[in-house]
Amino acid sequence: MRRPTQFLPALTLPALALGLVALTPPAQAQEAAAARFLEVWDLNQDGTVTLPEMQRMRGNVFGRFDETGDGMLDAQEYVAFDAARDQDIADFEALADTDEMRKIADGLSLARNDADGDGQVSAEEFSAGAADWLAG
Repeated sequence: MRRPTQFLPALTLPALALGLVALTPPAQAQEAAAARFLEVWDLNQDGTVTLPEMQRMRGNVFGRFDETGDGMLDAQEYVAFDAARDQDIADFEALADTDEMRKIADGLSLARNDADGDGQVSAEEFSAGAADWLAG
């Protein structure tokens, strides 16, 4: 089974095999989630999402949802962030399986990124979460 990018196994998407097997609906869903992730997060379009690319993109995402500009995403700001991630997942409802898109989206959640457990995520916690996210 060929890995299409280096980030996929780390994000627990090991079932992808582009061009090697006939795609079933769940496989198409996995491929679609991976392709969408690559389209947005692979900044130099080389087919691999690296840790520096993840950190940069996570910084962009953080800035988009830090409505108060205080360098923290609190529970209230996460409401909008959660809604945006849920909308991304809903875009895949036409496919048989959205589990892979959910795994990617959950890597950005409050619970996953609140390293100190204070109920909010600092820009530093969010950026540092990239390495854990990549590691799966």
